[in-house]
Amino acid sequence: MNKMRRYSRYIIKEVSRLCLALIAIVAVSMIGDGTAKAQGDVSTPITRLGYGSLSQNAPVAWRGMGGVGIAMSSPKVINLQNPAAYGATDSLSFVMDIAASINWAHNKDAQERHDAITGGLNYLALQFPVYKDRVAVSTGIVPFSSVGYSLLNDVTIEGRKHANIIRQSFVGRGSLQSFYLGVGARLFKGLFAGANVKYHFGKLTHTVHLIPNAQVLSQDFQSYTIRLDNWGVDLGLQYKFHLPTKAQDELTLGVTYAPQMKFSPELFSFTNTNFGSKNKPNISSRLLNLPSALPHKVGVGVAWDMPKKMTLAADFEAQLWGGQAISNPFKNDQVTLKNSYRGAIGVQVAPDTYARSYYKRIYYRGGINYRTSYLSIPSIGQVQTVGASFGLGMPVSMFGSDRTSMVNLTLEYSRDFSTLQKSFSQDMLKLSLSLNFNETWFRKLKIY
Repeated sequence: MNKMRRYSRYIIKEVSRLCLALIAIVAVSMIGDGTAKAQGDVSTPITRLGYGSLSQNAPVAWRGMGGVGIAMSSPKVINLQNPAAYGATDSLSFVMDIAASINWAHNKDAQERHDAITGGLNYLALQFPVYKDRVAVSTGIVPFSSVGYSLLNDVTIEGRKHANIIRQSFVGRGSLQSFYLGVGARLFKGLFAGANVKYHFGKLTHTVHLIPNAQVLSQDFQSYTIRLDNWGVDLGLQYKFHLPTKAQDELTLGVTYAPQMKFSPELFSFTNTNFGSKNKPNISSRLLNLPSALPHKVGVGVAWDMPKKMTLAADFEAQLWGGQAISNPFKNDQVTLKNSYRGAIGVQVAPDTYARSYYKRIYYRGGINYRTSYLSIPSIGQVQTVGASFGLGMPVSMFGSDRTSMVNLTLEYSRDFSTLQKSFSQDMLKLSLSLNFNETWFRKLKIY
C-alpha cells in the first residue's frame, strides 16, 4: 500500500512538472513568434469586423463551470470577473495564476469550410494581501479582444471566364490587451467591495492582397491597423451569508459594473495599387481618430456553496453597445453595434481535502453558457453562441512547499450560429491549462 502511495505521489509530481513545462513552452514560443504574441487564440472569419472577438475573462479554474465568476471567490483563485473577490484572500498567501490554451475551430458557410488550430498564453495575474486578511491587491495582463483569420478566394473578371483570374488574400492578426491593477476589501462581515483600474492597449491588423495571374496586371495591397490606448474601470460587490441549514450552507450574491468610457481608436490605412513594382509604386496612407466609447457593462451572479459537497453558481451579464450613446466607428463596413448578453450556469463538486485517495481531492467542474455578439453583420445578423465545458482542479505540492497549489484543466466546446443564415456555423474546441501557484510569502518568522 505504501509503495502504491509513493508511486502515486511520483506520478502527480511529474504531471505538475509537465504542466509547468507546457506553459513555459507556449510562453517562449509567443515571444519568438510574432504571429503568436497576441494573447487571443481565436481563428474565425467574423473577426474581420469590429474589434474582433471579445474575450470572456473567466479564470481557467471557473471556465470549467461555464465561465461563471461574478459571485465566486476563493483564496486560491484570482477572480478576473469581480474585484470584490480579492478581499476573500487569507493573510499569508501570494497567488500567481498563469494560463495557456490551444483552440481548434471549424468554420462553415454557404461557400466554403475552414479549419484552424491556434494557441497561446491567455493571461498572467498576481494577488497578495496588504492588510491582514481584509484587503488584497491584484495585478496582471488579461486579453480584451483578438483577431485571427486567413482566407483565400479566386475571382474572375466579368466577361473573361478563363483569363485574368484574381486571387484575393485576406489575413488578420493581433489582439488588444488590458493591464489591470485592483484592490478588494472586506468592509464588514459578509460584505466585500473592489475596483480595477485598467489600461487597454494593442493593435489589430487586417490586410487584403489582390494577385492577378497575368504579370502585366499590377497587384493591389491594402492594410489597415486599429490601435487602442485608453483607460477603463471595473467595480464589484459581493455579499455572503449563511443559510439556515444544518451544514451552514453559504449563499453569495455578486454585482459588477463598468461605466461607459470614451476613447478614440486610431485607424491607420495603407494602400499600394502597384504592389511589387520597384519603379512605379503607387502608395497612399491615412491616419484617422475614430471617436467612440466602451459600453456600460452590468453583471449579477449568485453562488450556493455547500461545504465539502458542491458549489452551484449562475451569472448574467449585459454590455450596452447599442443605442445612440456609442458612436459606431465601423459603419462603413455596414455593421451595427448591438447590446450583447451572456448567461452561464455551473457546478463544482467539492473535494475531501483530507482524503487519502488523490482522486477524492480533485475538483470536478461542469457548466453551460449562452451569449450574443456585439455586432450585427450583413447577411448573418447577430451571432449567437452556446457552449458547454468540463474541468478538473488538481491539487499539487510544488518545490517542497507546505501550501497546495492547483493545476486546472478545462475543455470547452462552443457553437456559433445565425438565425438569418442557416448555412453559417462555427464549432470550437478549446483546451485550457492554468497553474494557480499558492505560496506563504508573508509568513512572519518566529525566533526562539
